Amino acid sequence: MRRIIVCILFFIASKIYAQVVFSEIMFYSSANYSEFIELYNTSNKDTIDLNKWLILYHTSKPDTIISAGFGTKLHPNQYAVIFPSNIDLNQNPYVIYGSPLILKINDNNFGSSGIANTR
Repeated sequence: MRRIIVCILFFIASKIYAQVVFSEIMFYSSANYSEFIELYNTSNKDTIDLNKWLILYHTSKPDTIISAGFGTKLHPNQYAVIFPSNIDLNQNPYVIYGSPLILKINDNNFGSSGIANTR
């Protein structure tokens, strides 16, 4: 009986996390543009709370996802855009279409000094 419960819990947790996918990553951008990560909730029915989810970069401690003032719940078929905490959303040079969830991380850089496309 214990194995069945553990298997069911694992299946439920795996199902929820598999619904959130990386849809875009802007790395090593120019000084005028901020790095960002875009996520997408592929579910047609499940809302997923991203509060305190971690983004782990191989050279540093994890970054924690936090609210940018709009909550942390990613609704079905919705995008989320995650920025460093020091970005001024009123001065953001990106044009954001639709109504994605805007999030931030708990510090000013992804990883220790930003996202790179090399190891």
